[in-house]
Amino acid sequence: MNHSCMETATLELDTLREYIENSDYYPFLERGVLIPFLDDEELLYDFYLKANCKRELKQFCKRVNWEGKPSVPRVVDEPALMALLRSACNSYDARKKLEKYKNLLRFALLMIPLTYICSEL
Repeated sequence: MNHSCMETATLELDTLREYIENSDYYPFLERGVLIPFLDDEELLYDFYLKANCKRELKQFCKRVNWEGKPSVPRVVDEPALMALLRSACNSYDARKKLEKYKNLLRFALLMIPLTYICSEL
């Protein structure tokens, strides 16, 4: 790698480091809302479908209360579940409660989006 490429790479890493240190978004800020490119109901829902934990997600959304949780309809259909999931992902309170919930569900929320973020950097 020549000197110019190394300087550019160093500058890009410094810019990324500064962004992360000053970010208001989760996962960079533990209490932040979800980073914008992951704040999408369909994308988040897809993480759970790929992790094969729709049933656990539905149980969590029905049984657990968190700050800012929208009302839960009597019948939780797919659009309602997607909205509840987005709310949970944007809530520090819900994320902390998920950590104490089933391992599979916790993995899907905490690890799959982080893997996606890293692949996009």
